[in-house]
Amino acid sequence: MENKSGWKAFLSENTKQLLFAAIILSYFGWVSVDLFLSGEALWFSRLGSAIVAWAIINIGVSREKYSAYLWTIERQRIVNNLNKQTKLHEMSGDSISLTFDLHATQIAQISHHVGLPNSFVENESNKIKEFCFDVERRMEEAPWVEKSKELLREFRELEKEYRNKIKLYTRWQKLFWRLEVALLVWGTIQWGYGDLLVTWWSS
Repeated sequence: MENKSGWKAFLSENTKQLLFAAIILSYFGWVSVDLFLSGEALWFSRLGSAIVAWAIINIGVSREKYSAYLWTIERQRIVNNLNKQTKLHEMSGDSISLTFDLHATQIAQISHHVGLPNSFVENESNKIKEFCFDVERRMEEAPWVEKSKELLREFRELEKEYRNKIKLYTRWQKLFWRLEVALLVWGTIQWGYGDLLVTWWSS
Protein backbone atom coordinates (compact mmCIF):
# COMPACT_ATOMS: atom_id res chain seq x y z
CA MET A 1 0.00 0.00 0.00
CA GLU A 2 2.83 2.41 0.84
CA ASN A 3 4.45 1.89 -2.55
CA LYS A 4 1.15 2.51 -4.33
CA SER A 5 0.54 5.66 -2.32
CA GLY A 6 4.05 6.89 -3.05
CA TRP A 7 3.62 6.11 -6.75
CA LYS A 8 0.29 7.95 -6.86
CA ALA A 9 1.84 10.94 -5.10
CA PHE A 10 4.72 10.91 -7.59
CA LEU A 11 2.35 10.81 -10.56
CA SER A 12 0.23 13.54 -9.05
CA GLU A 13 3.26 15.79 -8.62
CA ASN A 14 4.42 15.07 -12.16
CA THR A 15 0.94 15.95 -13.39
CA LYS A 16 1.10 19.29 -11.58
CA GLN A 17 4.45 20.06 -13.17
CA LEU A 18 3.29 19.07 -16.64
CA LEU A 19 0.15 21.20 -16.29
CA PHE A 20 2.18 24.15 -15.02
CA ALA A 21 4.56 23.99 -17.99
CA ALA A 22 1.79 23.21 -20.49
CA ILE A 23 -0.34 26.20 -19.45
CA ILE A 24 2.55 28.62 -19.87
CA LEU A 25 3.80 27.17 -23.17
CA SER A 26 0.28 26.78 -24.55
CA TYR A 27 -0.64 30.38 -23.77
CA PHE A 28 2.40 31.91 -25.44
CA GLY A 29 2.16 29.36 -28.25
CA TRP A 30 -1.49 30.13 -28.94
CA VAL A 31 -0.94 33.92 -28.98
CA SER A 32 2.17 33.52 -31.16
CA VAL A 33 0.36 31.35 -33.71
CA ASP A 34 -2.57 33.76 -33.80
CA LEU A 35 -0.29 36.75 -34.48
CA PHE A 36 1.76 34.76 -36.98
CA LEU A 37 -1.25 33.66 -39.03
CA SER A 38 -2.72 37.17 -38.85
CA GLY A 39 0.46 38.57 -40.38
CA GLU A 40 1.14 40.85 -37.40
CA ALA A 41 4.92 40.90 -37.84
CA LEU A 42 5.62 43.71 -35.37
CA TRP A 43 3.40 42.35 -32.60
CA PHE A 44 4.66 38.83 -33.20
CA SER A 45 8.21 40.10 -32.67
CA ARG A 46 7.22 42.16 -29.62
CA LEU A 47 5.61 39.11 -28.07
CA GLY A 48 9.09 37.57 -28.06
CA SER A 49 10.32 40.34 -25.77
CA ALA A 50 7.29 39.74 -23.51
CA ILE A 51 8.16 36.05 -23.34
CA VAL A 52 11.73 36.90 -22.33
CA ALA A 53 10.51 39.35 -19.68
CA TRP A 54 8.00 36.84 -18.34
CA ALA A 55 10.66 34.14 -18.12
CA ILE A 56 13.08 36.37 -16.24
CA ILE A 57 10.56 37.92 -13.83
CA ASN A 58 7.87 35.33 -13.08
CA ILE A 59 9.91 32.15 -13.17
CA GLY A 60 12.69 33.93 -11.29
CA VAL A 61 10.22 34.87 -8.56
CA SER A 62 8.94 31.29 -8.43
CA ARG A 63 12.47 30.00 -8.01
CA GLU A 64 13.02 32.46 -5.17
CA LYS A 65 9.89 31.17 -3.46
CA TYR A 66 11.14 27.61 -3.69
CA SER A 67 14.52 28.68 -2.33
CA ALA A 68 12.72 30.19 0.66
CA TYR A 69 10.75 26.95 0.98
CA LEU A 70 14.03 24.99 1.02
CA TRP A 71 15.42 27.19 3.79
CA THR A 72 12.19 26.74 5.79
CA ILE A 73 12.25 22.94 5.69
CA GLU A 74 15.99 22.94 6.42
CA ARG A 75 15.40 25.09 9.48
CA GLN A 76 12.53 22.84 10.61
CA ARG A 77 14.79 19.84 10.26
CA ILE A 78 17.51 21.44 12.41
CA VAL A 79 15.01 22.42 15.12
CA ASN A 80 13.41 18.96 15.15
CA ASN A 81 16.80 17.26 15.37
CA LEU A 82 17.88 19.50 18.25
CA ASN A 83 14.63 18.77 20.11
CA LYS A 84 15.05 15.01 19.69
CA GLN A 85 18.69 15.13 20.75
CA THR A 86 17.79 17.21 23.81
CA LYS A 87 15.18 14.64 24.88
CA LEU A 88 17.60 11.77 24.33
CA HIS A 89 20.23 13.63 26.35
CA GLU A 90 17.75 14.16 29.20
CA MET A 91 16.84 10.47 29.22
CA SER A 92 20.50 9.57 29.14
CA GLY A 93 21.09 11.74 32.22
CA ASP A 94 18.21 10.05 34.07
CA SER A 95 19.53 6.65 33.07
CA ILE A 96 23.02 7.47 34.37
CA SER A 97 21.55 8.70 37.65
CA LEU A 98 19.56 5.49 38.13
CA THR A 99 22.58 3.37 37.19
CA PHE A 100 24.58 5.21 39.86
CA ASP A 101 21.87 4.46 42.44
CA LEU A 102 21.90 0.80 41.39
CA HIS A 103 25.63 0.60 42.10
CA ALA A 104 24.99 2.44 45.37
CA THR A 105 22.59 -0.31 46.50
CA GLN A 106 25.26 -2.93 45.86
CA ILE A 107 27.88 -0.94 47.75
CA ALA A 108 25.45 -0.37 50.63
CA GLN A 109 24.68 -4.10 50.92
CA ILE A 110 28.34 -5.10 50.79
CA SER A 111 29.31 -2.43 53.31
CA HIS A 112 26.57 -3.57 55.69
CA HIS A 113 27.63 -7.20 55.31
CA VAL A 114 31.26 -6.41 56.28
CA GLY A 115 30.25 -3.93 58.96
CA LEU A 116 31.39 -0.74 57.22
CA PRO A 117 29.39 2.50 56.85
CA ASN A 118 28.34 3.87 53.45
CA SER A 119 27.51 7.35 52.23
CA PHE A 120 24.26 6.44 50.44
CA VAL A 121 21.85 5.24 53.13
CA GLU A 122 21.71 4.53 56.86
CA ASN A 123 23.59 1.37 57.69
CA GLU A 124 20.48 -0.54 58.80
CA SER A 125 18.94 -3.61 57.18
CA ASN A 126 15.45 -2.16 56.76
CA LYS A 127 16.77 1.16 55.42
CA ILE A 128 19.01 -0.60 52.92
CA LYS A 129 16.11 -2.85 51.80
CA GLU A 130 13.87 0.19 51.33
CA PHE A 131 16.60 1.86 49.31
CA CYS A 132 17.05 -1.27 47.15
CA PHE A 133 13.29 -1.67 46.63
CA ASP A 134 12.98 1.99 45.63
CA VAL A 135 15.77 1.69 43.04
CA GLU A 136 14.28 -1.56 41.72
CA ARG A 137 10.86 0.08 41.41
CA ARG A 138 12.34 3.04 39.55
CA MET A 139 14.11 0.69 37.16
CA GLU A 140 10.90 -1.22 36.44
CA GLU A 141 8.98 2.01 35.85
CA ALA A 142 11.71 3.64 33.78
CA PRO A 143 10.25 4.48 30.36
CA TRP A 144 13.60 5.12 28.65
CA VAL A 145 13.68 2.06 26.43
CA GLU A 146 10.25 2.68 24.89
CA LYS A 147 10.70 6.44 24.80
CA SER A 148 14.09 6.18 23.12
CA LYS A 149 12.63 3.79 20.51
CA GLU A 150 9.76 6.21 19.94
CA LEU A 151 12.13 9.15 19.56
CA LEU A 152 14.30 7.23 17.09
CA ARG A 153 11.20 6.22 15.14
CA GLU A 154 10.03 9.84 15.03
CA PHE A 155 13.50 10.92 13.95
CA ARG A 156 13.51 8.42 11.05
CA GLU A 157 10.03 9.55 9.98
CA LEU A 158 11.07 13.21 10.03
CA GLU A 159 14.20 12.42 8.02
CA LYS A 160 12.12 10.50 5.48
CA GLU A 161 9.67 13.41 5.22
CA TYR A 162 12.60 15.81 4.80
CA ARG A 163 14.14 13.71 2.00
CA ASN A 164 10.77 13.55 0.21
CA LYS A 165 10.44 17.34 0.41
CA ILE A 166 13.96 17.77 -0.96
CA LYS A 167 13.15 15.45 -3.88
CA LEU A 168 10.00 17.48 -4.56
CA TYR A 169 11.94 20.73 -4.39
CA THR A 170 14.62 19.38 -6.75
CA ARG A 171 12.05 18.31 -9.35
CA TRP A 172 10.35 21.72 -9.32
CA GLN A 173 13.71 23.51 -9.41
CA LYS A 174 14.71 21.55 -12.51
CA LEU A 175 11.35 22.31 -14.11
CA PHE A 176 11.72 26.06 -13.51
CA TRP A 177 15.27 26.04 -14.85
CA ARG A 178 14.38 24.14 -18.05
CA LEU A 179 11.23 26.18 -18.63
CA GLU A 180 13.10 29.42 -18.10
CA VAL A 181 15.83 28.43 -20.57
CA ALA A 182 13.25 27.26 -23.13
CA LEU A 183 11.26 30.50 -22.90
CA LEU A 184 14.39 32.65 -23.05
CA VAL A 185 15.59 30.90 -26.21
CA TRP A 186 12.11 30.97 -27.75
CA GLY A 187 11.47 34.60 -26.83
CA THR A 188 14.91 35.79 -27.96
CA ILE A 189 14.58 34.15 -31.41
CA GLN A 190 11.02 35.42 -31.85
CA TRP A 191 12.01 38.88 -30.65
CA GLY A 192 14.98 39.11 -33.00
CA TYR A 193 13.73 37.31 -36.11
CA GLY A 194 9.95 37.05 -35.68
CA ASP A 195 9.08 39.96 -37.91
CA LEU A 196 11.29 38.59 -40.69
CA LEU A 197 9.66 35.18 -40.38
CA VAL A 198 6.13 36.63 -40.60
CA THR A 199 7.08 38.82 -43.56
CA TRP A 200 8.65 35.85 -45.37
CA TRP A 201 5.59 33.69 -44.66
CA SER A 202 3.15 36.37 -45.77
CA SER A 203 5.00 36.92 -49.04
